Amino acid sequence: FGVYDFCKTCGICADACPFGLIEKGDPSWEATQPGSRPGFNGWRTNTTTCPHCPVCQSSCPFNTNGDGSFIHDLVRN
Repeated sequence: FGVYDFCKTCGICADACPFGLIEKGDPSWEATQPGSRPGFNGWRTNTTTCPHCPVCQSSCPFNTNGDGSFIHDLVRN
């Protein structure tokens, strides 16, 4: 399963973004957003308009404080 597949089906960060700047759906090798770079298969954020608020990071199940998230063990197995 892995973290990549988890992110592909999750989308919590994109739903949480108050500005709607994170892509959902299939990842892409292309630089599909202004300010983004090609060369990796992933999801892009429009970095020219993103205010870099912490909402997407704090909504992600992989970004937890303390002992970590149960999701890490789930993906690891």
